[in-house]
Amino acid sequence: MVDSPFENLKIGEQYEIYTKVKEIPVKTILKLSWLDESSKLVGFDWGNCIRRGAFQLGNTAYVKLSEERFIKSRIVSNRGELVLELKKECEKPEFLKRRSVRVEVDPANPVIVKLKIQNKEYQTETKDISEYGVGVVFRKDTKEGEEILSLLEESRDEWIDLELELPKYGHVHAKGKVRRKEVHDGEVYIRFGFELEFSKEHRAKVRKYILDRQQEIVKSLKLL
Repeated sequence: MVDSPFENLKIGEQYEIYTKVKEIPVKTILKLSWLDESSKLVGFDWGNCIRRGAFQLGNTAYVKLSEERFIKSRIVSNRGELVLELKKECEKPEFLKRRSVRVEVDPANPVIVKLKIQNKEYQTETKDISEYGVGVVFRKDTKEGEEILSLLEESRDEWIDLELELPKYGHVHAKGKVRRKEVHDGEVYIRFGFELEFSKEHRAKVRKYILDRQQEIVKSLKLL
């Protein structure tokens, strides 16, 4: 990779730019209007873009150079034009590699999940969900949170039972295995990412829920 991402950009050329909203990838194609290498800023003409609401100040955006090469950037302005602060060249971001759509759950209509670990049952809420996985959160500053963290570490290579309650579509059962753990300094929550296996019937319920949630998120963007 080259030292400066500016070497790959040309004024007047069009580029695909990606961001995500509540875990949903959003793509637009914009023309590069100007660039300032000293400030590491570039400006894109919005043109007739109808997805402006997805590109919120401070969020991360990715400028596509090729199928596997992107420039990671920070959105510094979205008024009149899209202005990005270029950070570094990188590989394709993880949210564009997913084999299915992931959505962030609406906190007002939570997806409740029960985990059965070593004959013990714990209940919490999901952070996000797809047809093949789910992110669940626990408080790490509680006795229960510490216990769950310990048990999941011990059971990392085992498939455990998860029972999910979907708004509108009801109960689904899955077998899950921990694939990822995220503990952020200064935050009180631990997020566990599970790979999930559903029956065909229950996967169909999850798919319907995801489609509904996608539509809600897209509708909210149109109001921005």
